[in-house]
Amino acid sequence: MLRSAVFERIPSVVLTSATLTTAGSFEFFRSRVGADSPHVMTAELAVASPFDFESRALLYTPSICLSPPIQTLHSSQPCEPPS
Repeated sequence: MLRSAVFERIPSVVLTSATLTTAGSFEFFRSRVGADSPHVMTAELAVASPFDFESRALLYTPSICLSPPIQTLHSSQPCEPPS
């Protein structure tokens, strides 16, 4: 685990990622990497993303989902939408 290999041996560790928080908290991440021990001091900073998700992101979902037969999973033919 990272706790014994990193956090308890190295005096300062910096972790950066766009996905370290869950619902605005580092608690889940700390518990997964072993930084939730009383022997590990943490200082955290969450910075808002400059990316405008509401106006720049788009999610496409099919109107229907069909399970393809096994033999078509590796077909070189393009999929055609149902008519």
